[in-house]
Amino acid sequence: MSANKPEPMPTKGKQAVLPELIQDLQARAEVGIQKYGTPLETDNGRDALMDFYQEYLDGAMYFKQHLMERDGTFRHFENKVRDWANARGLIYGTTILKQYEKLHEEYVELGDALIIPSIPLRHTKLEIGDILVVLANICTQLGCTLEECAWLAYDKIKDRKGKMINGTFVKEEDLCRNLDQK
Repeated sequence: MSANKPEPMPTKGKQAVLPELIQDLQARAEVGIQKYGTPLETDNGRDALMDFYQEYLDGAMYFKQHLMERDGTFRHFENKVRDWANARGLIYGTTILKQYEKLHEEYVELGDALIIPSIPLRHTKLEIGDILVVLANICTQLGCTLEECAWLAYDKIKDRKGKMINGTFVKEEDLCRNLDQK
């Protein structure tokens, strides 16, 4: 991971940061009062710049710790797949439709792994992973990430209602549509 890689332009987010920051500042001020018996004030006998510098160094350590631990996350997986696919010409040397055909092939292989009882669980997991690799390639070609798509899907379903019918979840709107057709 390199700090030299520029981040993309931001898109519309989910939650405003400022109100959360204000709450954190107020809570932190209370901690300071409990610890020192007074709120932070000017001319208090301490070097504010040195206090800031020491806190900043601690913060930099925490940031680096987070970045190092994040290497085990889904984003890291996507980056590894992207690097692997680029090295093999799977992003610019093919089309999204070809990747879709590959996705269908992997989907069928997963179906086989789920249907055939003698296939070990590890093999089934590998088939799921193969699907994720192809989806990551498609996302790269589209200029998005699997994580972004997963969060979009979650936002779409998080408040969804429905019921189970014969082992399948049926969305409330589909239940209503079926009733209207009868």
